[in-house]
Amino acid sequence: MKRIFIYLLPILMSAITHAQTITVSGTVNDQQGKPLPFVFLRDSQHSYATMTDLLGSFSFKVDPASKIVASVTGFKDVAIPVNNKTTVNVVMEQGIAEHSNGKPLSTSTSTDIFKPDLGVAVTRVSDYVRVNEGLHGSRFLSEKWMRGFAISYTDSLIQSSDYFFNYDKTMSDLLFTRDQRAVFAADKQEVKAFTIVDEGGAFYDFESVPAIDPKHYSMVLSSGDKYKIYRLLTCKLIKANFTTNGITSSGNNYDEYVDENHYFIWNVKTKQLQPVELKSKSIKTVLAAEADKIKAFNKEHGDDDINDAYLKDLGDYLNNK
Repeated sequence: MKRIFIYLLPILMSAITHAQTITVSGTVNDQQGKPLPFVFLRDSQHSYATMTDLLGSFSFKVDPASKIVASVTGFKDVAIPVNNKTTVNVVMEQGIAEHSNGKPLSTSTSTDIFKPDLGVAVTRVSDYVRVNEGLHGSRFLSEKWMRGFAISYTDSLIQSSDYFFNYDKTMSDLLFTRDQRAVFAADKQEVKAFTIVDEGGAFYDFESVPAIDPKHYSMVLSSGDKYKIYRLLTCKLIKANFTTNGITSSGNNYDEYVDENHYFIWNVKTKQLQPVELKSKSIKTVLAAEADKIKAFNKEHGDDDINDAYLKDLGDYLNNK
């Protein structure tokens, strides 16, 4: 399958300077007060963006001097000045969605890239996602297509409500589709980060971090001014390897996709990247300077298992202290 750039809806953002930011939270509802999920929200001047969850809630960092632009299929775009407010509630009116280029969403996406005469290889889901009842596990982040957006290396946002996304863990490919039949993979040299949201409202943020792995994207568990915590998620296919001598047996009689996880903590101030294990001793060693805060965090959280959620919550806790 050819790698192609996602020519969906590039939204030009300022990438010259890193603006001062504040965290803005709020909700997005229709005119009847019904929460709107999967609404795309972006900073009008920078590549800061997010989507609403199932309850129409959102929270992300923006430039306090910018506007928040909300877009979703079936509703008119809304642009609200931030004006240093930390809470912004958005009400959207039904109508034709418009974006920065002023064109309706239905015509703003370039469809020329999908024409066979341009030599673009198209892979169908029916071929790409092979159904095998004897296969255990999955090479994909989700068995269902998800909403999302991406950020290019020029800090342009790439998004369209017409498209759905998934992530191939074996190839570290961001996959996208319009009709859930023709599937494309984004060019890794073009996309530096992306966010996908599943139907349950769970967010998955990925970044290209060459210091961790130049060939794979890394999942961002926590991000702040002090620490960034990453999970390198890879996956490999283990073929059936069942053997028996009639008395003892070993292995499996089925093929299986097996995930492999490695964790890293990036100290923003010292610019030091260190691997860390999901073990108390390892975490305390890497974060030795935060011993008192980790002790206080553990006291608040009791006997929580040390897993992805623990590492994410710990990172958020330390970044907010």
